[in-house]
Amino acid sequence: MKTYKIWNKKEEIIEGVASDYIIKSHQIRENDEVFLVMDEYGNINQIEIVRIIKSVYGFDSNLTAEETAQAYLDLKAKEEENLIKEQITLEDQSKKIDILNAQSANLLLDNAKKEIEISTLNTNLANVTLEVAKIKGGM
Repeated sequence: MKTYKIWNKKEEIIEGVASDYIIKSHQIRENDEVFLVMDEYGNINQIEIVRIIKSVYGFDSNLTAEETAQAYLDLKAKEEENLIKEQITLEDQSKKIDILNAQSANLLLDNAKKEIEISTLNTNLANVTLEVAKIKGGM
């Protein structure tokens, strides 16, 4: 489960990387509030600026940094849950398509067998008709 931590923009958050470098590379403003998204092992996966998150996701501008971070994590968890549900739905649909394709192939095979039977019957009928014609012609 992901968690967050509000970053004071002073402490080193990534070993060996100065906080000034992170601030410059992410274009973090002096008055920006920042939160770090961490995985279940405490590894930092994302560095997020509160004002940008509020803007992008339409969060209330009056939310605190903590409320914004929690709302963001809740939203991302819900998105992930929906993706999993969609994936399951797609897998179910794929299985149904496979079944329909197999049924269609069986129907085509059955149809081909019936066509062969009809062709054989037509050939037999033609042979019988020819034999009858020969018999009548010989009389």
